[in-house]
Amino acid sequence: MKPSNWLAVRLYGWFELCLLKRAPQDDPLSPAALWFAGLAYLVTDLVIAAVGSGMRAATAMTAIDMVVLLAFTYMLLRISGRPGRLGQTLTALFGSGALLGLFALPLVQQAAKAQHNGEAVGGLALMWLLLVVWSVVVRAHIFRHALSLGFGAGALVAVLHAVLLFGLIDYLFPRVS
Repeated sequence: MKPSNWLAVRLYGWFELCLLKRAPQDDPLSPAALWFAGLAYLVTDLVIAAVGSGMRAATAMTAIDMVVLLAFTYMLLRISGRPGRLGQTLTALFGSGALLGLFALPLVQQAAKAQHNGEAVGGLALMWLLLVVWSVVVRAHIFRHALSLGFGAGALVAVLHAVLLFGLIDYLFPRVS
């Protein structure tokens, strides 16, 4: 398969994953896809974090996000006796996360601009909340398949991850009013 076709197939697969029409195990384990998805997630995460923070803080937040996602996923799969699913699970998490990050980027940029200009951000906040919920639902879908659980248990795992990550970021990078 040519690289351009390979990329199109992967992007389409991650898009279907975001629509809950695909599961992580639907794609074969591919180190190249894992690295590409990880790099795409890292870059997207860094760009989004940099919109509201300086580059040093954005880099630190992105590193924390990556470490938490890697460690959290590894520990879950290890505890559940499914460590062989790590590559496909991380590829799905990174790939879908990068796509959702691309959807979030214009929203984050608009919110930062509105906040800088002293404009109301209510509608943007609602859209952001919907995107966060969608992201948690996608992660719940991925975790449920990776851990062979029901959707409710996958949702609890995804919410636990989100609370852990947001809590850690908020603790380490408190907002100044």
